Amino acid sequence: ATPIFAVVRAHRVSAAARYTVDEAETLSLGARKGSKADVVVKMISDACRDLAPDAQRSALVQLLKDSRVPFVDIRPTASKKSKAENMVSFEIANTARWARSVYKRAIKSKSALRVHVTLRGIDGVSARVGDETLDYDHSEFVAHAVMSDVRRIAAAQGLLSSLTDNDAGIDLAKSGCKLARQDAFNVAVTYEKNLACSVSWHDGGSLGPGLYVDSAKLNAGAKRALSLAVRDGRCDVLLRALRAVTASSRLDAHLGADVQLTFAHPTVVSVVKIEGKDAMRLFSLSFKLDGSATAVIGRGGDTSEAAVATDDDEMQITDDQEPVLPERPEGLTPYIDALTSALDSSVGAKPAHGEYVAIGAKDVDKVVDALGAAIKA
Repeated sequence: ATPIFAVVRAHRVSAAARYTVDEAETLSLGARKGSKADVVVKMISDACRDLAPDAQRSALVQLLKDSRVPFVDIRPTASKKSKAENMVSFEIANTARWARSVYKRAIKSKSALRVHVTLRGIDGVSARVGDETLDYDHSEFVAHAVMSDVRRIAAAQGLLSSLTDNDAGIDLAKSGCKLARQDAFNVAVTYEKNLACSVSWHDGGSLGPGLYVDSAKLNAGAKRALSLAVRDGRCDVLLRALRAVTASSRLDAHLGADVQLTFAHPTVVSVVKIEGKDAMRLFSLSFKLDGSATAVIGRGGDTSEAAVATDDDEMQITDDQEPVLPERPEGLTPYIDALTSALDSSVGAKPAHGEYVAIGAKDVDKVVDALGAAIKA
């Protein structure tokens, strides 16, 4: 006969959850009209409506504290609170760093991202992120949804800032690469005429949280290589990776089922021959910022640059293993001869197994086609 309101707590609602009562209070219905059940339901509903903005604020503020982002908490003080709004505002002064990217330079202050989050309780949440207005339904995870979208927008803005206004003074447009905002969450990247992709932040994936490249026309290896390049954040690495992916697309037309492309580094494309469970590297091409490239026939490191690791993490062939391998494996011999002849006919070079050949920018496409044709033959 006496209504009692109990605060019940469980970690999460599941079959294994165990509920505990934190406290229980007798409800005073006063002179309210209606059945006791209806009155109690309305009291609980009114309490939830009043406390929902506080719950949203608590969750959002905790996420901001965890990310070490300063914020301003604006609460209504007007007598008619229905006309006032609960708001949490913050500014991300260094978007790329806050987005946990590994950019090699600091983002300038002009790239700061201002966010205003209006807390409307059971009516949901509205967020003004830069120039974008996003609306969310009220749920247990609404604060996480807001911060996830803010992170994605911040990462896209930080990527554009770090690449288009870079310390190296590289003009991407003159090198054939154009970057633009595709939408709030994605950066559109185009290179020359045939390569187009989008870049956005993902909270999970094979590479972990960070920027990922997506394109229906690129294979998984190319997308992975470009994703690593944009995560690096340096223009020279991105341009070299774009040239490597472009070359891999030209080579792909010559490859059979037993020959595959792999990227030991975003700027290095290798062609490997699959025989049973073994893989033989036929050749590798390492691309330079000026458009030139370095080729190596057969086994050996992927690149002549000491600063670049030569570990092929997909094929598991490393420089440390090279000395114990035969100099000219029997299965590799015909390919070495054919590829050497291709280089001889295209640039007049006859490298020995494992030797590097410098290829000028004007000859790269010719060499790529010649090497591809040699494999196909």
